Amino acid sequence: REEKGMSIDSRRHQYGTVFEHWHIQNKLGQGSGGKSAVYLLTHANTENVQSALKVVSLVEEYGNPNDLTPQRLAEYRQNCEEHSQRAQQEVLLMNQLQGNSHIVDYLDHTFVDWTDGDGFGRDMLIRMEKLEDLRSKLRSGRQYTREEIIRVGMHICDALSLCHSKGILHRDIKPENIFISDDGDYKLGDFGVSRILSSTSVALASTGIGTPAYSAPEQFTGKYDRRVDIYSLGLVLYELCNHNKLPFATSSYAR
Repeated sequence: REEKGMSIDSRRHQYGTVFEHWHIQNKLGQGSGGKSAVYLLTHANTENVQSALKVVSLVEEYGNPNDLTPQRLAEYRQNCEEHSQRAQQEVLLMNQLQGNSHIVDYLDHTFVDWTDGDGFGRDMLIRMEKLEDLRSKLRSGRQYTREEIIRVGMHICDALSLCHSKGILHRDIKPENIFISDDGDYKLGDFGVSRILSSTSVALASTGIGTPAYSAPEQFTGKYDRRVDIYSLGLVLYELCNHNKLPFATSSYAR
């Protein structure tokens, strides 16, 4: 259901001033399914100082929270806490990777409980540096030269080298998650489906598959290793070389 009362846009006014002195402005983008969105943040005292706010919907319930029975209210609160703990995994990963010029900078995060329209729930708010994503460049019709494509590959390989050295798989590399700084550096961001590999095993069993069109075949089986990130990056580079078209775009590969 996508009723207005349950959309992130309809409840953003309840976030108020987040992270103290930062005000929410216009929307910059939205994730699939309407479960996440990115907004522009400006500083209260200096509007040209900007950052980005990623909002992730963790829990959504229809109805009025005042109508919940004590048992149902306890279950709801436990559900919120469990989702909040899992969501902080992304923050912990981003914090581990700070200081690398090819990883998007994480700045702060918080949780907001909301009640709006037909429902109520909890959102996670993450403040990070404001950057333009590679997909936006491609949508504008931008064609990349060979030298630029090599630069993208080298910078994201540098980011993956750091991630993999810490046992972290990204698992969702695609143009939407590659960002461009004002200095022309390419950065890897959005670690929402990342997972940490066991130090004693090279394989990982999980249900997270990222974005199907960019996922390696073994990702669908639930057992894979860090090579899935290299595969996905390879597809991105192929897309840049091939007039923004993927090799399997017209086949049943994703299905």
